[in-house]
Amino acid sequence: MDYIDKYDIELDKEHYRAGEIINGRVALETNESIKVTCIQVHLRGRAHVEWRVTRCGERRTVKGDQSFIDEKVVVWGSQDLSPEECTPTLLPKGNHRLPFKFQLPKISLPCSFESRIGTIRYYLRVVIDTPYASPPQGLKYFNVIGPSIDCLDDQYTTPLYRSRHLQTNFFQCCKAGSISIEACLEKRAYCCHEKIKLMCEIQNESDNELIFYCQLIQVVQFRINRSEIAITKEIRHCILEHSNQLISRRTYASLSELSEGLQLPVVPPTLTNVCKVTEINYILKMGLCGDRLSEEMTVELPIIITSEPSSHRTINNDIPVLDYKPADNHVEGGIYVSPEFLLGQVYDGEHEERQTGETKDSIILFRPSYVCIVKSSLSLTEDEQSVKT
Repeated sequence: MDYIDKYDIELDKEHYRAGEIINGRVALETNESIKVTCIQVHLRGRAHVEWRVTRCGERRTVKGDQSFIDEKVVVWGSQDLSPEECTPTLLPKGNHRLPFKFQLPKISLPCSFESRIGTIRYYLRVVIDTPYASPPQGLKYFNVIGPSIDCLDDQYTTPLYRSRHLQTNFFQCCKAGSISIEACLEKRAYCCHEKIKLMCEIQNESDNELIFYCQLIQVVQFRINRSEIAITKEIRHCILEHSNQLISRRTYASLSELSEGLQLPVVPPTLTNVCKVTEINYILKMGLCGDRLSEEMTVELPIIITSEPSSHRTINNDIPVLDYKPADNHVEGGIYVSPEFLLGQVYDGEHEERQTGETKDSIILFRPSYVCIVKSSLSLTEDEQSVKT
């Protein structure tokens, strides 16, 4: 590529949704005239999972793939002929900006995602086909925001209730008593940086003190389904935890301010029935535990993480300011950075200090980013709502 001084893929923006138009340009600067058969731009979207398993004492690697998009356009040369049939033409010396255009499918596309086991990637690949040398190639990754979830659907706006009652059997000859917990989730769909609107009522009729806790669990499942093999690998992370709260004996507690400690971090959105090899779910888990309690008492509520806050479509026009940020580094989708996206000294081992594959001197070339509400905007909206009430 001594004859190419500049080779770049330019896009109008870095984030796209399903159905949107991708407008871009292939930017070339050549220091001499070159013969080119054709210049092709490929648009691809692909999910890939890979991990190692042990079967019958043999350790091997299993893989799974799913393709969402595979299109191409020719920006130099004949549109109707294959590269083998095209006659080379002279690309003059100088600067060239070759425009191209794609439209993303109008279907529910999974979001961009990166982890050590599985990835969902969308990218543009440019190939300059020359008759006398190996074709120079370029890659450009971009973010897809999705899937599309209607936050105002009844199943997401209707309050969700869960309850559990337990007749306790304590050890060490303590008196038995009933314990109950009732949880109410005001809505199910949330955007990153929103506060989870949760209320809990706890009845402790025993003679023992209990500890209440609340956790948000991220559950990521990677699947490989083939005729000869069907396996699943699941990863769980506690991505948010409310501080433990003491429930005194023989008391009733109404916990109505839990949302203050349950502000969502930046995480990948919920992925269900969109990608065959990767699924992401979130569970809000509440529980009571105690030293003398024979079994832990838990209640679970499923929540949906979306890419569009429901307030976008309210009549009051209380539209918070949105931003795009990478996932937090303690959640799946933010822990790991692939070595191919790092510029600098790269370590990709299992050591705890290097589990992301990056070092202090590394420059990250690409990371998936997700929709979140700017916290200052969110606080202002909440203040305005409190004034109205």
